[in-house]
Amino acid sequence: MSTRTRPRLALLHGDPTGIGPELTAKLLAKEQFTEQGELLVIGDRRCLSLGEQIANASLPLQVFSSIDDVVFSPGLVSFLDLGTFDPEGLVMGQVDPRAGRFTLETIMFAVDLALKGHIDGIVFAPQNKQAMVAGGSPRSDEVALFSHLTGWQGRAGEICWMKDFWTARVTSHIPLGEVAKQVTREKILDAILLGHETLLRAGVANPRIGVAGLNPHLGDGGLFGTEEKDIIRPAIEDALEQGLDVRGPFSPDTIFLKLFAGEFDLLVGMYHDQVQIGMKLMGFDRGVSIIGGIPIDVCTPAHGTAFDIAGQGKADPGALHQAVLLGWRMAATRFYGQEGG
Repeated sequence: MSTRTRPRLALLHGDPTGIGPELTAKLLAKEQFTEQGELLVIGDRRCLSLGEQIANASLPLQVFSSIDDVVFSPGLVSFLDLGTFDPEGLVMGQVDPRAGRFTLETIMFAVDLALKGHIDGIVFAPQNKQAMVAGGSPRSDEVALFSHLTGWQGRAGEICWMKDFWTARVTSHIPLGEVAKQVTREKILDAILLGHETLLRAGVANPRIGVAGLNPHLGDGGLFGTEEKDIIRPAIEDALEQGLDVRGPFSPDTIFLKLFAGEFDLLVGMYHDQVQIGMKLMGFDRGVSIIGGIPIDVCTPAHGTAFDIAGQGKADPGALHQAVLLGWRMAATRFYGQEGG
């Protein structure tokens, strides 16, 4: 690995049948992020060309076939062409196992680069989990996949970010009927610690954390449940003993008001929709998901492949733009070794 003096971020163009290549083309036609460091776009040149056509954009590319040959020049986009996927015959907006396999292989390639120190972070445009599983993915969601690829066995989870607001959740993609069973003291503490660590990686010093309750009105003295008293409050006390700035539990129907008022940096919720509804109401096309805990920093737009508008030139690159900006923050922290600065 050559000696570098600036952080390097990889941008993957995502599933070729979705809006990823279009978003990538639109974003890079306006912004090259040269002030932040070195941006390396990874994928297949033919897929990105398709994105350029859909976006009605023409990118000033310099194309490379090996990481060892990559250079970065003012005014040019550095593109590492894997050259392994021809989008000819693909139907836009449809799940395709071939596209899923290519997306998986691109992620695997980027993870390998990160583990070898060639890049300091990864941002990927939307990929499709169904296509990736059909294409041979060993895991069904991004957190499990990146944990598997990095060999990580510690705490990991999805953190969401929008503007200056962060959220984490104790449970995620499980049936609502299973939530109360899965909300344990240990998992709540893990979610708090994971959020705390992720914010430090993003340069937020001494994160202030608010924790939501599970039941209406925090159980109303036990009338509607006792999880707040028996489980959530003890987990908060565990975090306080570790020196974290944590408060709560707060009633789920008011906690977002406290977040928006700036009373804390991170909201920890108990289940998926308790957190995601509030965040998406703030701006669906600006949210970013971070895979927290794993040894590399990974960001992606919070929205999906948007098959309903794929190929129509309608996709908004706002969330991808925000993902890249956050990716730079985390890459810089990793590169310069300054957490909490």
